[in-house]
Amino acid sequence: HKHGPVHPIFGVGFGLAHIQNAAGGGNAGIGIARLGVEYSLGLEDADVRLGAGITGVLAGPEDKEVENLRGYALVGAQIAIGF
Repeated sequence: HKHGPVHPIFGVGFGLAHIQNAAGGGNAGIGIARLGVEYSLGLEDADVRLGAGITGVLAGPEDKEVENLRGYALVGAQIAIGF
């Protein structure tokens, strides 16, 4: 590994969410951020990484029918295997 076995992960993005609820439906802009770290195992024939991270989602501009949306966070762990 050129940069060592520990790989920091950082990502940001945005999107559009469609929400359907009892008041009707509408759209909301969302902002997404991910922060994590992966550890690469030293296998010769495969790229195997163990990782953990947190992803946060915040609502932005929204239609009146879906106002009062909250932010959410997702914490996860993963294993990735590539050949």
